Amino acid sequence: MLYTVNRGPRGCEATPLHDGKPMDAASLTSLCADNKVVDTLKQHLDNLPREHVVLLGTGGLRKLRAKSRTEFDECWKVLNEGLEDRIGHTDVIDGKKEGELAWLAMEQRLSSPGKDFSILETGGASVQFAMSPSSDDITSDDAVGIHSIRNELDAQAKDSCGLDGNTPGNFESCRDAVERLLTKSKFLEDVKEMKRKWPEVDERPVYGAGEGWMRFDKEKDKHEVPRADLENLGKDQCARASSTSPCYGLAYTSALLRVMNITTLHLVKPYSSWTLGAAVHEDYFPACHVSGR
Repeated sequence: MLYTVNRGPRGCEATPLHDGKPMDAASLTSLCADNKVVDTLKQHLDNLPREHVVLLGTGGLRKLRAKSRTEFDECWKVLNEGLEDRIGHTDVIDGKKEGELAWLAMEQRLSSPGKDFSILETGGASVQFAMSPSSDDITSDDAVGIHSIRNELDAQAKDSCGLDGNTPGNFESCRDAVERLLTKSKFLEDVKEMKRKWPEVDERPVYGAGEGWMRFDKEKDKHEVPRADLENLGKDQCARASSTSPCYGLAYTSALLRVMNITTLHLVKPYSSWTLGAAVHEDYFPACHVSGR
């Protein structure tokens, strides 16, 4: 993502370029193996000072590192060597840092700074839930992202989710299969423990960020997503046999909200990403340091 950043009353304030949309995504395999992807990234970074550019890896790279250190080292070497003359800082951040950046990104986007809120960020590999930018108020799990859970579904569940694209799915069956996996996750245990410590968190609005909520970005008048609306949309979409049907994605997001006891998710338009939080963070851009923070 590219941002313009200026100093403001709350420190650095960033404005997304390209209408806040991420550049075309590439799979982890492509990033690590296809020089054309690296060349494309170089073109986007032309004319930018190295100190204005950071490369941060998240859940996909964390999972790759846990699975095979050799594959991870080879991938990270390709990215770092291919872009070393364009980038000032590189790192693979942990899940709590990703949650912190997602919370800070949402704070940038809200029109009422300082109010209490939580964020639920869903990615392909991981999910983050943050009540504040403090690490004690953040939980993250690299096993419950939208693609991670899909990979754990058995054949019957995948059929109910319509993942083959040839037959209609069954929304309730798909959602329930996802919910069973989420219910056993450490992520849900951590969320429940956080809510036991801070019961007032259920009174706060929860804002959605990440891949799971991008489909709502085109609906310009939709700044709240009741879980009931998600379920009605899911039932409609799952009844259609199509390789592009969002049946599984709707079932996954509905199941996630159900297990977390969230009845309405709030959105800020346009699409918001944790990268916005990184663009104003003093760890990567020291000029954004705010005295006393």
